[in-house]
Amino acid sequence: MPAEGRGPIDPEHLAATARDALYVGVGLAVMAVQRLQAERRAWRDRAGEDGLAARLAMLDERVSHLADAVAARSRAAATRGTAQAASPKP
Repeated sequence: MPAEGRGPIDPEHLAATARDALYVGVGLAVMAVQRLQAERRAWRDRAGEDGLAARLAMLDERVSHLADAVAARSRAAATRGTAQAASPKP
């Protein structure tokens, strides 16, 4: 039911308005992503200036060594478990 004093709703006008709103939403999303990328670059640059990048690299190396050690122990335990399962039981 049309509002008082207004004519019927034009479907083409409604579709054009909805399309325009969609384009505005997409444009705002693109601008938000670009701003986040710029902020990320700024944080990365600041981290490099403060020596944080070097500390993060050292931490990454430590975590990598720990992950390798855990993987090696896991493989050893799996090998022991397979060997025990394959051995005949008295």
